[in-house]
Parts: sequence; C-alpha cells; structure tokens
Amino acid sequence: MGVLKVRKEIAIVVLVSFALLALTSTAAAHVPIGIGTGDTLDDAVEIPDATKSWVIYSEVHEASEGHYYRFHMHQGERIRFTLMIPNYMSDTGFAPGAVLMGPGLVNQGVAPSYVEVANGTGVIVIEGVDPEHAEYEGFTPSTFRVVVDVNIIAPESGEYYLVVHDADMGGPFGMAIGYVESFTLDEWILVPVNVIGIYLWQGQSLAIVFAPMLATVIVGLWVVATKKNEDLKDGGLTSWLGLLAGVLFLGSAASFGFQIVYSALQSAASAQILISVLFALIPAILGLMTIRIVLDGEAFQKKSGQIKLVGIGILSLFGWAGLLIGPVLAVAAGSIKYANTR
Repeated sequence: MGVLKVRKEIAIVVLVSFALLALTSTAAAHVPIGIGTGDTLDDAVEIPDATKSWVIYSEVHEASEGHYYRFHMHQGERIRFTLMIPNYMSDTGFAPGAVLMGPGLVNQGVAPSYVEVANGTGVIVIEGVDPEHAEYEGFTPSTFRVVVDVNIIAPESGEYYLVVHDADMGGPFGMAIGYVESFTLDEWILVPVNVIGIYLWQGQSLAIVFAPMLATVIVGLWVVATKKNEDLKDGGLTSWLGLLAGVLFLGSAASFGFQIVYSALQSAASAQILISVLFALIPAILGLMTIRIVLDGEAFQKKSGQIKLVGIGILSLFGWAGLLIGPVLAVAAGSIKYANTR
C-alpha cells in the first residue's frame, strides 16, 4: 500500500512537471545574466544572443547617465525588449527610456545630448511611461512595471546598440530582451539562486526573502524532534540529513507561497498565478515524500527506499526545491544509507 502511495505521488510530480513545461511558454521566463556595466558605447555590455530571453538587472545611478548594450541581429529577426522598474519606484517619477541604434533603422526622435550615438546607424528614441498597474510574472514569481515595450523587425544584419537612460533621476531597472525561452541545464538549476537577486531588486531585504524558508526549517525540525520518533533516532546521521532535506524542500514551497502573495497583492489579477502555484506544489510534494521515507524506519532500511530518496534528490534539482542544499542532502542520505545497508 505504501508503494502505491509513493508511486501516486511520483505520478503527481511528473504530471505537474509536464503542466509546467506546457505553461512556462506563456510566462516571461527570462534567463538572468547579471548586472550590466556598460557605461560607454565602446564598453557596451555584450548580449550573446538577443533572440533568446535574457534579463539584466541594473541601475541608472544618476540623471543623464546611459547604460549601453550591444547585440548582433540578422535581417528579419525580431528585436524584442522591455524595460521594467520595481513596483516601489512607481511614485517617484522614475521611468527610464531607451535609445535603439542599428543599421537600416529609420530615425525616430533625437537622442539626448548625453547619449553616444554609433556611427552609421539609425536612431529610435523611446520614452519611458509608468503604467497604471504592475504586472505579475508567474515564473519567479515577482511583480514589476513595464515602462518601455518594443517589438520590431531588424531591417538589416549587423550590430545594434541599446541605451537605457533617464534625464531626470537615477533608479533601478530591469531589461528583458529576446523571445525564445530556452534554458541550459545549469541556467535552470540555478534559477532559485538567481531569483534572490530579483527579490532584492524588488526592494525586499535578505531577511524577508529567507524568512519563510528559515521558519519552515526551524518549525519542521522542532516538530519532529518533540515527537521523539524512534525510527529517526535509530537511523542516525543519515536520517537527520534526509529529514533536513525534506524540510528544506517544504521551505522552498513556503518561500514560493510567500512570494506569490507578496507579488499578487501589488499587481493586477493574472492567470500566471496558476503557474506559480504549480511551481510551489513540486517542492511541497517532494518534501512530504522525503519526510515520509525518512520517518518510516522500515522503508528507509530498504534499498528501494534509499534509491527513491536519491531519485527525489536529483528530481528536486529540476523542481527548484531546497535551494541546492536540500538535493545534496537527500542524495547524500540515500547514498550513504545504501552503502551501509547489507
């Protein structure tokens, strides 16, 4: 009966995973590529493939300062980018604009005097406008305000430049560029680490970001410790490693849940909340499965249970559970127990 339950839970995880793969294409699933540093045209930050979905989080430090980015486009490819600001900046008047430069572009507007213009390029000036409502993004989850939204076709092949600036003040901004949503293995696995920077960009403190996970881990370990579970005590270090992995998985679910509420309260209602809920379900299910195996002394003593724990640890890497630490602990607990079982 216990085997049937575990198989049922695995089936649920697989189904949720397929649902996520189907729905992620509707979310702004951009790959974070860090902080931009291009302060001049010659020092423009290179974007390796402007058709792939990337996102850069940076800051205009002061008024009349430009951040420069460079990317190559082929004729007929789509130039797609948006500029975003954190929701808390909406009342400050900060709404950075953009200057797009490239071969074959028809001039639209005049670039500000403090913006360097590349030789032999057309120039399109886009003013930033603060929208009435913030948008909810289900992949992270997070919230932001889109101040610039551009979607045009590259008229010629060559080097294009994009300058983010504000004539009146400085402030944080995010730039999402590209439209092909694809991830390398390391990019997908490292999403839980990278999104911490997004939450800091939103104005949250590290204490707020980690509070749900820490609270879940502390409460979870305390509840189990007060139960005086004999199977856990007899299991030794490997049982505690497995248990810690399980509560870390639940902590990821709690963190996701907190961010869902935090962002939903600041933005208009969106169907993308469903995507966030699905992402939160995966670590929750993996956490409950892990804890069940560890606390069931008979199951954890069998090689089948130990193999399942290793499998859960590997699966949790792709389900963004446990902030990388949980998966390592689950694999270690199952592997060590397997090696010591005769």
